[in-house]
Amino acid sequence: MFEKLPHLFGRAKPDAVEVSVAGDLPPAQPSKPPKKQGSGYPSYLTTVRPDRAAIPRVDRAVTNRDLLTYRQGASTFAVIRDYVASSPDLSNAVFSYLRLGMNRIDILLIHDLDSSFHPDPDTFAMHRNTLLTSGWKALQELKSAGVVGAVGAGLNDRDTMGWYLDQLDVDCFLLALRYTLLEHDVLLDELPRCEENDVGIIIGGAFNSGILATGTVAGAKYNYDKAPVAILDKVGKIEAICARHQTPLAAAALQFPAAHPLVASVVVGALQPEHVTSNIASFDMNIPADLWAELKDAELLPQLAPVPATPSPIQKENP
Repeated sequence: MFEKLPHLFGRAKPDAVEVSVAGDLPPAQPSKPPKKQGSGYPSYLTTVRPDRAAIPRVDRAVTNRDLLTYRQGASTFAVIRDYVASSPDLSNAVFSYLRLGMNRIDILLIHDLDSSFHPDPDTFAMHRNTLLTSGWKALQELKSAGVVGAVGAGLNDRDTMGWYLDQLDVDCFLLALRYTLLEHDVLLDELPRCEENDVGIIIGGAFNSGILATGTVAGAKYNYDKAPVAILDKVGKIEAICARHQTPLAAAALQFPAAHPLVASVVVGALQPEHVTSNIASFDMNIPADLWAELKDAELLPQLAPVPATPSPIQKENP
């Protein structure tokens, strides 16, 4: 990730980097980043979101679009979204430091500042204005103080991505669901704009919430809903090409977005330990160049889409 986002960290590429929250790792020293033994560079990054605060829920009868209930053991927490500078942006980051046992966070990501999470137009406009007039200043102060390496946004729609590019000097995006084997319209406008403005990309939702991992099975999920017929048909065509080249669909789905030069990392979820193993194997697999050529010839990928070189873009460390 460092080699593709050098302006964020001012450090050379480490041997291996993952975007993760690593609460069990030792605290960083104020004057220099944590080091991985033998390399001189950290082997992990930490990302947190400053726009949510989890607090014990007192009134369990409260129902509000801005309150999400999470259960941790027997406790119920209200998760409050806010974008103001006076307390949440700063105090949420401070509490993250305390929970993680660290004194530096690499990336702060503002999440869900879009109409799907804020369907009321007045509330939506208020949150955006609050970020522009208050919250962003606080986040930049954290960055200037050196306790935060970069400030970006987590999102899953093109309109919100365009709004951030128009309004704020973001360092990076966590882009979910919108740059995958099935979704690549951002190649036309948003990614070129990111390149012009030196904005890095972290990919989320590379499986489009399931179907690019499971294939066209009964009940396959696409963007958190039942996959429609058109998507099932398209995935079926991609599956057939992958099968002809003896390549698992999941491997192609993970390696495709990672091949874009702006993409610094692909964040992959896992429900079970074996999912981690299979995801690593998918990244390590060598995929024939002919597979990508056939996907483009079949107009399942645009001709301008960057595709992985051989060997795969994820390289093993030297022992």
